[in-house]
Amino acid sequence: PYAGGDPVRYTDFVRRFVVLAADDAARARGRLQAGDRTGAIRAAHSIAGSAAFAGALAVGERAIRLEAALKEGDPAPEARLAELEASLETLRTGVAAIAATLPPPTD
Repeated sequence: PYAGGDPVRYTDFVRRFVVLAADDAARARGRLQAGDRTGAIRAAHSIAGSAAFAGALAVGERAIRLEAALKEGDPAPEARLAELEASLETLRTGVAAIAATLPPPTD
């Protein structure tokens, strides 16, 4: 819907999502390090919602797992966060490879 079927616009949209989601993941890590599980839950929830909108299903699933681990009191949620960060990096790499084959976005 957002890109109207335009692969250039969609690729740019997903690239922007990855940047923002990586910022949220870093915020979740910082909140965890500060002992603020509620803040980390908010960050994970934000990623999950944005991932659903962007069609980044694997990222969204990992964000949901992190959020659940945090809510359930998992004593070591960092493993779930690392999985989310790895998924974001995989998506970033894939989007960069696709973007390299397309013309630059026009807007």
